[in-house]
Amino acid sequence: MNIVVLNGSYNKKGTTYKLLEKFINKIDGKKHSIYLINTYDLNINYCIGCRNCEKTGECIYRDMDNLYEIIEKADLVVISSPVYFGSFTSSLKVLIDRLQVIYAKHFVLNKSLKPKKGIFIFTAGRKSEKMLNSMVLQAKYVFLSLNAEFLDCIYQLNTDEVKELDEKVLEKLEEVVKKI
Repeated sequence: MNIVVLNGSYNKKGTTYKLLEKFINKIDGKKHSIYLINTYDLNINYCIGCRNCEKTGECIYRDMDNLYEIIEKADLVVISSPVYFGSFTSSLKVLIDRLQVIYAKHFVLNKSLKPKKGIFIFTAGRKSEKMLNSMVLQAKYVFLSLNAEFLDCIYQLNTDEVKELDEKVLEKLEEVVKKI
């Protein structure tokens, strides 16, 4: 199985990255192909809404051509991000906006797009369950655009106070890995 991970966590010592690493380590043993895209390492342009992709199926910028191909060939897309003001991190959001090319090919130009599965991993500093609704809704729209069925979500709240991964979160991680 080809797995693409869109990681928006900047902090490699933070809770989001720890949770993502645990997830990757659990599925890695199953001998899947994993392609990790750390969005903060990318140097990509912002979407400017020119709608060229809706006419040609291509972006006017050529800085993501290889990423489009990798994402389109994936069987599973994993999105991972800490919550920043009720949303994804800025570097992940830039990449997500640029996925309009894949959306346009499939939904506007009617080109076939390989069906996928989608898993969302996130952490939030606050303990409000309201974060869950906001973040999952956004992730579901991204997965819809990629022709990916939303499988599940793994998340931990209250990371401003609790730095270690909660046992219930790790149990959920195990449950989600079994769905793959």
